[in-house]
Amino acid sequence: MSASRSSFSPSGNDTRSKLLQKAAALSQTAGYDALSLQELANELGIRKASIFHYFSSKDELACAVVESDMKVFSDWSATVEHLQPIDRLTRYFDHYRNMINHGHVCPGGAFAVSWPLLQGKVKDALVNMHKQHIAFLDELVRDGVTDGSFKPCALSSDIIKSIPDMLQGAIQVGRAGASVIPINRIERLTKVLLGLD
Repeated sequence: MSASRSSFSPSGNDTRSKLLQKAAALSQTAGYDALSLQELANELGIRKASIFHYFSSKDELACAVVESDMKVFSDWSATVEHLQPIDRLTRYFDHYRNMINHGHVCPGGAFAVSWPLLQGKVKDALVNMHKQHIAFLDELVRDGVTDGSFKPCALSSDIIKSIPDMLQGAIQVGRAGASVIPINRIERLTKVLLGLD
């Protein structure tokens, strides 16, 4: 669920990376259905058959897009792990506000629209992405309860599991109106539930 993606050097010859970048961009507009291998090939000036040198199928490419986003999130979370739990929570919501500010959605939200059409590998990748966010939030809330920043709550597990779900909807609504207000509402609600406001 990255806020933005690294730019690739136009002089670089990393075709696989360029395919991933373009596939991620296409998925922003229409999800899994927008991943047209022919369009990817046209955009990069290569033959469609060349894509299969890097990815054996559209599903493998979709999985790689999700895994790339998970790596971005993992790298990002490492930059905030030293912060106090309250500050980590704020940065997590900032992460989603940045998505809206850049006109992005995460692959989870983009691909979920096509859930019935997705194969097991792609679904598994999306489930793993969701688990990654739950693990991040679980550790954050446990740290907050331990240091007294957050009040212990019998519903902590439900709160943690609901945040990414609510944020997916908030990103769609926020993106439609180019507004971070839906993210701000979920942040305020979360903080109240954790005893911060």
